[in-house]
Amino acid sequence: MALYIKIIHMLCLTMFKYVDISALDKYLDKSMGNRDELASKLIKIYTDSTPVRLGEIKDLLIKNEFDEIRKIAHALKSSSKMLGAESVMSLCLAIETSCHGSSINEDKVKTLISDLLDVAPQTIEELKRHPFVTSKSSL
Repeated sequence: MALYIKIIHMLCLTMFKYVDISALDKYLDKSMGNRDELASKLIKIYTDSTPVRLGEIKDLLIKNEFDEIRKIAHALKSSSKMLGAESVMSLCLAIETSCHGSSINEDKVKTLISDLLDVAPQTIEELKRHPFVTSKSSL
């Protein structure tokens, strides 16, 4: 059985460009209850809420409300890390850092947000194909 799990894990690594599927496993190792159900719920919350957060970031960028952008990037960074969305997490960290302080480089923030808006939808699609989600839907 352990060999089967290792083979599945290796196959998944080649299928996912934006998501480290082992990150959620590490988080779930610390939790109690039904792992598949919890993982599926966490992914659903993330895939439903992230487009809303991205829309808020776009609206806030137009208004130059960098402190609010920083707060949303911080929240998105944390949930992305838990789910293994490494690219989104890294971009959110950079946005959060760039929006902090008195001398904000607006061009840099705009570039980072543009990159985030490109990467996040692809990350969401990968999460929807995560083994915890697909195994739950095939039951």
